[in-house]
Amino acid sequence: MWRWALAPVTSLLALRIRAEEPTRMSFDEAWQYARLMLHPDEMVYRRRRLRCPPRSDNSD
Repeated sequence: MWRWALAPVTSLLALRIRAEEPTRMSFDEAWQYARLMLHPDEMVYRRRRLRCPPRSDNSD
């Protein structure tokens, strides 16, 4: 829901990509793909997020 409110153009493009894709990718995958198409400068942050190990929730 937040994606629709915060990035409606990206969400609409994701729906279009998903409808045209013969393999019917998930909306999440289509949204991320659309986001990088519209904002290629965010690729750096995406790569960094994929390489980082998950954070532990130790709040001690």
